[in-house]
Amino acid sequence: AAYGNTQHHQGFLQWLTAHSPDSHFSFNPIRDAALTIRGTFRLILGGKLSEFPHDAVSILALVSLAIALIVFIRSKPRLPLIQPGAQWLIWTAAYLVFLFFWMPQNTFYRLFYLPPLIALFRIPKHATVLTFIPVLTLWNFTFEIYPQSRPQANASLNFALAHRSDWQAGTPVVYHTFHPDLWTISYFDSQAAWVGIDDANPNRLEQLLQYARRERTELWFEATAYDLLMANAQARAWLASNGPVHLLEYKDEKHDFRFYHLR
Repeated sequence: AAYGNTQHHQGFLQWLTAHSPDSHFSFNPIRDAALTIRGTFRLILGGKLSEFPHDAVSILALVSLAIALIVFIRSKPRLPLIQPGAQWLIWTAAYLVFLFFWMPQNTFYRLFYLPPLIALFRIPKHATVLTFIPVLTLWNFTFEIYPQSRPQANASLNFALAHRSDWQAGTPVVYHTFHPDLWTISYFDSQAAWVGIDDANPNRLEQLLQYARRERTELWFEATAYDLLMANAQARAWLASNGPVHLLEYKDEKHDFRFYHLR
C-alpha cells in the first residue's frame, strides 16, 4: 500500500526507514549489554519494585505472589533442556543483535523476539511449569499491571484533572503540535476550546484574544505554541504588548507540561 501510494523507490524507502526523532543507534557495549539483559528480563517479569503502591489490593497480590513462589520452590523446579531449532535461533539472534545497538533501552521492541525465545525451550507439560504460571502472573500483576493501571501513574491524566478548574467552558487553549500527552489532557479537559495553529500570525492571535475576552476567560498557550510564538519577532512583540504572560508548569523526570496564559 505504501509503495502504491508513493509510486517511487525513494518514498517507499523513506517509509520503511521512518522513525521518531529520538531514535538512534548506540555503540556503548557495556551499557548496551546491560540494557539488553534488563530488557530481556522485563519481557518475562516486568515492573519496578519502587512503584509498588502499598495499598490493600497490591498487598493482597504480594501475599498471593509469596504463596505461589513458595509452592513453586517446593515443587523442586528443574530448568528444561534447550532444544534449539535453527529457525528460532535465527529469529531470536536477528532481533537481539539489532536491538543491542538500536534503542537498547526500549523494552517494547523486544516483544518481537519473545515468541521464538519461548519456542526455543519447548517446555513439556509438567507440574513444575504449572506452578510457575501463577508466579509469573502474580508478579506482573503486582509490580506492573496494577501499578500502571492506577490514575496516579499517569502524569498527563493527573495534570488534566488537577487543572480542570483553570479552564472553564470555552477557554481557548492554543497549541502547535498535538503530541500524545496533549491527547490525554485535551480529552479530559474537553470543556476548553483547543485551537491548533500552524504559524505565528499576530492577526490570528488578536482574534483569539478578543474571543477570550468576549467569553470572559483567559487566552492560554500550550508549550509548543508558545515556543513557536517566541521564535517569531512579531509574535514576541504581540505577547509583550498584551502581557504579562503567566506560567503553569508541571515537571518530573519524564514530563514537562507548560501552559502560558494572558490575563
